[in-house]
Amino acid sequence: SSVSDMRYRDGSRDGFQGSVGMNMAGFSGILEAPFAECDGSWLISARRSYLDLIGDAINSRGAPRYGDIQARVAYDTDSDNRFSLLHISGSSLLNTTAEEGLEDGWLSYPRMDNRQYTTGVNWRRHWSGSFTTHTSLSWSVTDRSLDLRYSDDSTLELASDNRHDYLVLRSVTSRSGSGGQRIECGLDAI
Repeated sequence: SSVSDMRYRDGSRDGFQGSVGMNMAGFSGILEAPFAECDGSWLISARRSYLDLIGDAINSRGAPRYGDIQARVAYDTDSDNRFSLLHISGSSLLNTTAEEGLEDGWLSYPRMDNRQYTTGVNWRRHWSGSFTTHTSLSWSVTDRSLDLRYSDDSTLELASDNRHDYLVLRSVTSRSGSGGQRIECGLDAI
């Protein structure tokens, strides 16, 4: 077992910034800037694969298309209160054809579409001393579909659609101690 502690950084509070990138799998971009006289910031990043666009050129039929978007807005109402909004979404699509199935000797060919996203808002309250409370409300969705068709006549062999929605309320209060120790207590409601 393990514990993961993922933290999303705030956008730049030093002015508008942006970057683009490209590698063997796809391209990406990030934009970020402050707002409200530097009491807050926003950041958005996106990535998109292009293997599906160049699949024929590299002899890789059936290459999936995938991408993701992440956005974060943070705002400090004062030194003790911070509100943030986070959105994370990702999708992938594998769309093969009957011709590809026949040429490659497959009995059937798939179309798989996957989408996931989470949107949430968080309030961080710093109390006196070393007490801090994080309260968040988030909504997450996982949506998957699969169509499997016979390669010889494209009749439907299998179809599956699954969607799961989760609404989560979480509030955790922690106290930081000496030596990096921390005590936490709170609640989760799903």
